[in-house]
Amino acid sequence: MDAILDRPLSEAEIEALRHWPRYAHTSRPAVDTGVLVPLLDGLLDGLPWWDRAWRVTGVGHADPVDMTRIDVVPDDLTALAD
Repeated sequence: MDAILDRPLSEAEIEALRHWPRYAHTSRPAVDTGVLVPLLDGLLDGLPWWDRAWRVTGVGHADPVDMTRIDVVPDDLTALAD
């Protein structure tokens, strides 16, 4: 197993994972999500089906959408709703 899995998450990684700028009603400052690139790259590299030539090159925010709620519309669908 990769060494990246054998350590606790850093504070920066935890903050990046908890940062939801579009969904959290908070005035917390933006965080560096770039710290997740090596973390995710190492985690995925440990999967047996993961091609070792594949690399994580960027990290963006997830877009969890509860389709039963009409007040949550992803950005890319907003134009279609108009």
